[in-house]
Amino acid sequence: MNPLYYLAGRSMEASPLLFAGAPEEEVTVLLEACAALEDDERARLEQSVPALRFALLAQGYLDGPGQQAAALALGLALACALNPAVEKALRRAAGAPLNLPLAWQLAYGESPWARPDDAAETYRRLRWLMPAEETAGLDAELRMDGRLLAYLAGGDTLVPQLRQLAGWGEKEPVPSLIRPEVQPRLAAHLRAMEITGDVLHLTGPAGIGKWFELCGAAVSLPLPLLGVDCRLLADGSEEAVQHAVDAVRREALFYAGAVCLRRADAFAGRDRPEAAGAWEQRFWRLCVQPLLDAQVPVCVCTDSPAAFTPYVARAVRVVELPGCTRAQQIALWQGFAEQSGVVLDSVQCGSKYKLTPGQISAAVRQLSLLGTAPGQGDIARACAQVLPPPEGGVRPIRTGARLEDLKLPEEQKQKLRNIAGHVLYRHKVYDSWNMESRFSYGRNVSALFVGPPGTGKTMAVHVLADMLQLPLYRIDLSQVVDKYIGETEKRLEAIFDAAERSNVILFFDEADSIFGKRSEVNDAKDKYANTEVSYILQRIEQYEGIVILATNYKRNIDEAFMRRMRYLVEFQMPSRALREEIWRASFAPQVPLQDVDFAYLARQFELSGGSIKNIALNAVFLAAAGSGPVTMGHILASVRDENLKMGKPMLPQDFAEYAGLMQG
Repeated sequence: MNPLYYLAGRSMEASPLLFAGAPEEEVTVLLEACAALEDDERARLEQSVPALRFALLAQGYLDGPGQQAAALALGLALACALNPAVEKALRRAAGAPLNLPLAWQLAYGESPWARPDDAAETYRRLRWLMPAEETAGLDAELRMDGRLLAYLAGGDTLVPQLRQLAGWGEKEPVPSLIRPEVQPRLAAHLRAMEITGDVLHLTGPAGIGKWFELCGAAVSLPLPLLGVDCRLLADGSEEAVQHAVDAVRREALFYAGAVCLRRADAFAGRDRPEAAGAWEQRFWRLCVQPLLDAQVPVCVCTDSPAAFTPYVARAVRVVELPGCTRAQQIALWQGFAEQSGVVLDSVQCGSKYKLTPGQISAAVRQLSLLGTAPGQGDIARACAQVLPPPEGGVRPIRTGARLEDLKLPEEQKQKLRNIAGHVLYRHKVYDSWNMESRFSYGRNVSALFVGPPGTGKTMAVHVLADMLQLPLYRIDLSQVVDKYIGETEKRLEAIFDAAERSNVILFFDEADSIFGKRSEVNDAKDKYANTEVSYILQRIEQYEGIVILATNYKRNIDEAFMRRMRYLVEFQMPSRALREEIWRASFAPQVPLQDVDFAYLARQFELSGGSIKNIALNAVFLAAAGSGPVTMGHILASVRDENLKMGKPMLPQDFAEYAGLMQG
């Protein structure tokens, strides 16, 4: 018999014993309400969602030695919730609110204390569906809340407490664009877990696709999968975490589903100082064990390795999803672009941008809003939007200079093109031509820019960032270098790690201050300084991103750094011809010029490009203040001021044929 109708029959059979001495009118109301479930509404309820869901809970979840009592308690609670007259009649007839002893007496004609172990297990299962006060014991009132009623009525909306915290996985197949073997492997684990009660632990970098692959495996079974974001739990009190996990457990029981605790390592570092390092134990106790007690299959996802086995008595099945190879990133770009109807060069995107599957998917979604054929600038901006900016001692630099704006000999320009090519053609060289088998490390793109101040080193870095359409970040050495032993290395490690995840160009200006030569060890200070330099040498070699170092003094750079630099670009003071180009390019077309002798300026003054630009800008301001065009007088006055700033006073004769302009 359907447990929903069992309520009516058992109530009427037991009524003479249970309700002896109760007011006759109250007993009549209760029995009529119960009989209505059996007679008038039976045909309708048999085909309804409430009847099916009631049966799922009563016959499936509430199975065991006390199933009849549990089903009866659930049915009575439903009747009371639907009809206040039933609750009133039950309370007055029995002299107590609905609780397990009442249902047990109705079901078996005996006290639950006759079978205390069975009664305790039945009560525990009922409390997972109908929460009661912890201290009330078996006599606690059993009452349906709004969510349980909504579920029985066919409602599937999570309670407000869980809407930001949890969500159900995909209900349709989600084929993987890469790693086709992963989902069948996970599905096999999930099938076994329903029998063994083991826990599945997925680990791998953030955004690598752990949740995506797990959803695909669950859909194939099929198995409803409820994902929980542990970042929103980690900061809460133990009581708040317990309440949330109770709500999650009940949702999983409603649908006979599994729970995936995502980003579980958010609990790391949240422990009290005396318990530091044991976050896995606390997380398991608060979040995993309550689910396992209810026989809910549990999956745990972490972005970093975690050791649960030392703290638990269950087997933990560990599956690691490594970071994507370049070929896999290219396949993801191509697959997501085809799904979204976006046309792009997947090989170039996969070679240039180091993104996770989740980030690639998000970037392509952004691009799909712009049309079917986004440009390189659009792709760069979309990637920048999905990447977290590096923090701690790094500052973004706005770029805009192009290769044609850079006044350098062709040899230096070609080296910049070579550096860009090293980034753009990594896939062909390392993957298609298998050069990766010959270079297991040291595959980074590193360059050292050397030359006097103002010769274009910084501008060349800007140009390179523009050529590659990658964000440029300058390392603020004032926030990196620390007098305390080991602190500089820690900060640099954090910067390199963040830069690898964020796919940016790292720019160390005045690099000799941190990448200087090692010295002989005469005291402890020398020893630790050399250790710092050695660490940086190793870290640059391991770094797989793009790092540019600039220095005015090549002789100050440690020789080991020179060997590890993939490219060396030397910047010289510009030739006379280049100086004239720089002079002409320093004035925007809108600036009014009058009789400016660019050939004379290039011939007479051996200046760097940076100094020429400073002089040009100062001259334009002088002209603007005088409300006239820029003349040689304005420019030569600025030349004199620039040299004076550098400690080189000038006499009128230093201006040759224009000395007359500088008299007085």
